Amino acid sequence: MELVIGDADPGAESAGLAPHLVEIERRLLAERPDSVALVGAGDEALAAALVATKLLIPIRIVDDSEEGDASQATNRRLIRLLAVPASPPTLPSP
Repeated sequence: MELVIGDADPGAESAGLAPHLVEIERRLLAERPDSVALVGAGDEALAAALVATKLLIPIRIVDDSEEGDASQATNRRLIRLLAVPASPPTLPSP
């Protein structure tokens, strides 16, 4: 099972990181997903990346667009550092 968290709208407003940290940790502990898929680079996505890392749950980036403000650019860099590297494409055998 994979839990998808984030906001596909890069302009979405957020109330801050702390409430997201608490709620996402509650959800991850209750649902115990195999991985977390992140959409966007808002505070909710960053909170999910931090909590998933704390709980040793792999993170996958679904939307890695460069849209958003300076805050989202910083979040995006942090999320990329915490995410599981994408698997290289499998090439067909010759």
